[in-house]
Amino acid sequence: ARHAKALNGTAVLNLIPASTPLVKVMDFLSQLLPHSAHEVREKTLARNLSNIYNLQVQCERVDKYSESVEIDTKTTCGVCRKRIDTNIFAVYPNGSVVHFACGPNVNMHVDPISGEIFG
Repeated sequence: ARHAKALNGTAVLNLIPASTPLVKVMDFLSQLLPHSAHEVREKTLARNLSNIYNLQVQCERVDKYSESVEIDTKTTCGVCRKRIDTNIFAVYPNGSVVHFACGPNVNMHVDPISGEIFG
C-alpha cells in the first residue's frame, strides 16, 4: 500500500480478481485515491495556467496588430532618409518607419535610428 502512488492504479485494479474482498485492497485504495485526485488538480491547474498564458499572448498580438502609424508627406525612411511617400514601408516595434526595400539592408531586430534591439 505504501507504493500505491508509484503504481498505475487502473492497471493494478484490472489485475485484481473481481472476487477479491474490498477490505483486502482498502489500504491500496486509500493511498491511491488522494494521490490521483492531487494529480488531477495539478494537471487542471497546469492546463488553466497554459490557457491564461495563451490568452495573454493573443491579447498582446491583437494589441500589436491594432497599432497604427501615421505617414504624411514629411515622413522619412530611417535608413535612406528619403520620403516614404506612397512606397511600401515597414514599421519597427518602437514605431520607427523604413522603406520596405531598405529593411533587408539592415538588421530588422535593431532600430536603425535609435539602435534599440528588439527580442
